[in-house]
Amino acid sequence: SFVSKQVRALETRLGLTLLHRTTRSVSLTDEGRIYHERAASLLAELKDLDREMAERQSEVRGPLKVSLPSPLGEEWLAGALYALFGPHPGLELVLDIGNRRVDLFEDGFDVVIRVGVLADSGLIATRIGELEIGLFAGPTYLTQWGTPSGHEALPHHRWLMFSHHGTGRVEHMDLPEPLRQLYTSIRHHGAVTVDSNNIPALRLACAQGAGLCMLPAFAAAQWVDAGRLCRVLPDEVSMTLPIWALTRPRRFPSRKAELVVAALKRTLQGGFPSGPTRSGQALPVPRS
Repeated sequence: SFVSKQVRALETRLGLTLLHRTTRSVSLTDEGRIYHERAASLLAELKDLDREMAERQSEVRGPLKVSLPSPLGEEWLAGALYALFGPHPGLELVLDIGNRRVDLFEDGFDVVIRVGVLADSGLIATRIGELEIGLFAGPTYLTQWGTPSGHEALPHHRWLMFSHHGTGRVEHMDLPEPLRQLYTSIRHHGAVTVDSNNIPALRLACAQGAGLCMLPAFAAAQWVDAGRLCRVLPDEVSMTLPIWALTRPRRFPSRKAELVVAALKRTLQGGFPSGPTRSGQALPVPRS
């Protein structure tokens, strides 16, 4: 057959036997397996290159699936994605906002944004910004329980804790070691009054005097301005966590993914907006 002749011609040119042939079967030799794997990889790269060049010659359009953490997504970053519709009206945004774990491949995401320490996943990780974390309490809590005198007093206070699944298991949290150690100490010595995977819910509980809480500074800023929250021990309990954009490991990156990463990086570098959010909606601060 034509295919058989082409394979034999290739074997002759290479001076190798690529196939084991019997009267009943045909199988790859070790050299044939290596050649096949490399050839398949090269063809996949060529296909990616063809698609990338086609994208760059035309308007960016079609589905764009992005995962953002909460509340960073709805209160800061989502507006940057909506702004892409101006120059690229053909985009179809699928936006997932929350703190559940998503799989970029299995769930079909183009870009996943994560905060904190990353596990080795084989994905392309681009650092796009930093998230400041601070310690906060409501005025009623400080009146009733007192302001902590220092870092050593923290485990003996009442606490509101964040964990990805509301389980209280610290190992699920993407935290640097100092904060992980503090949370472990609180688990052993302190009183945890609320355990949740939802930062806005913890923020509200904190404002209502339920306990101390580590919160993103941007998420607490307007509540501090409104007198609903107070920053506690800012010089002792404060840290920044890296913000990462995760994309697929491919030689020729998707232009849509590149647009998202660049837009979110610009937004984070511009700082958290005061007053209205980037999407044009004012952040509600419930009153007592």
